Amino acid sequence: MQYFNPSLKTIIPSLGKRRDYDNARIKTTLDWKPRSLEEMSVSMAESMIEFGVV
Repeated sequence: MQYFNPSLKTIIPSLGKRRDYDNARIKTTLDWKPRSLEEMSVSMAESMIEFGVV
């Protein structure tokens, strides 16, 4: 695949590997509250409409 698209060269070694992330530190340090999936989806759709993507 990297022969067709050289930018994939850095991604290929990570394929099939699971990575777990924890956002607890940013939540406590910055008092950050992530958006709900519904709120994020609606906001993304509105932005896409606003910028003429869809």
